[in-house]
Amino acid sequence: MDHETAAQLIEDAAHERTIRHGKHAADLLDEHGHPDEAALIRAEVRAQNGHLSARQAADFLRRPVAPTTRDDPNPRR
Repeated sequence: MDHETAAQLIEDAAHERTIRHGKHAADLLDEHGHPDEAALIRAEVRAQNGHLSARQAADFLRRPVAPTTRDDPNPRR
């Protein structure tokens, strides 16, 4: 699924004050068929010790992904 579409879904719900927290954003994404994005948000909620608003969740999905050594199967080349 498209991260931008998922982020817009979260922003719309946050604007309408239907959701406020990142956990609720993840639940909303699951309900609307965005399970991969929901998993990313849940992981970020855990990484932030529960401190992630719905708006921050939308921003998180829009951030460019930086490559890490975990992405490289042979990091010591």
